[in-house]
Amino acid sequence: QETVLFSGTIYDNLLMANPHASFEQVVHACRMAEIHSAIEQLPKGYQTEIGERGVGLSGGQKQRLAIARALIKQPKILIFDEATSSLDSVTAEHFAATINQLKGKVSMLFITHAMPKNLQVDEVVRIGQGTLSAVSADDGAKHEAVGGAHV
Repeated sequence: QETVLFSGTIYDNLLMANPHASFEQVVHACRMAEIHSAIEQLPKGYQTEIGERGVGLSGGQKQRLAIARALIKQPKILIFDEATSSLDSVTAEHFAATINQLKGKVSMLFITHAMPKNLQVDEVVRIGQGTLSAVSADDGAKHEAVGGAHV
């Protein structure tokens, strides 16, 4: 849930995911993570120095950098643990649109208290008090857990 960033430039932090990524790949991932314009507004852009743990950036900016870094890596599975918790509702909706573009290209798992509006998912599993309480398909059909299986 905590974004890991290191002292150095924004660009160097992003390249940690894939040191061989081109600048164009980095920019593309940052656009998808809705952080490119914010980086461009900084005095030195991608060469802006940030402090240990992302000192100097907002919580939402740190989260979007972490998302961009994950996209640069091009993994087979993406796990988002409260990935939108520090984002405002508009940015969270833009993020959902970006994630929707990845559907079918990478497996994704979201762990969240609040799903971003318009996020397209195949299945929603609700867990409450250690019990699987409901499974819903993307079409809105709700399937109650059989026997209250413990998770």
